[in-house]
Amino acid sequence: MKAFRDPIHNIILFDKNSEKILLKLIDTREFQRLRHIKQLGLSSFTYPGAEHSRFTHSLGVTHLMKRFLDKIISLKGDIDQKYIEELRDNRILAETAALLHDIGHGPFSHALEKTTKIKHEKWTVEIILGPTEINSILEDYKPGFAREVADVIQRTHSSKAVVKLL
Repeated sequence: MKAFRDPIHNIILFDKNSEKILLKLIDTREFQRLRHIKQLGLSSFTYPGAEHSRFTHSLGVTHLMKRFLDKIISLKGDIDQKYIEELRDNRILAETAALLHDIGHGPFSHALEKTTKIKHEKWTVEIILGPTEINSILEDYKPGFAREVADVIQRTHSSKAVVKLL
């Protein structure tokens, strides 16, 4: 297990075997740069505790996705088993999309979106599908996996359960 200490979720764990792809993605230059992108812009000048980065935000979203998946997959009873199977079959896809959903953010990107008219989701898809370390890791995992992750983030993937959960 690889552990990250998080100010909100406490300990976030990744299994070194079953979640190896997530750990490889975290180690990329593209993901590591999120350590320097503030989640809350300049809020830390007024609220010194508001030091959250897109890096910790993305780890937290992945952690919550894993918790949601564990809970939903374990449900019994009158729950539609079709959706549970769909989530079980696409678990790593859901976790990967959660981890990478904000990879296209830059500094002050929501404010810059108004000026540039380019949404951070477009940059996210460009990074996932472009000639990047992230793309290489996704395609090494499974050919076409980068496109699947991009489709989840764009909300066009055929797995409606994964799209809704993200």
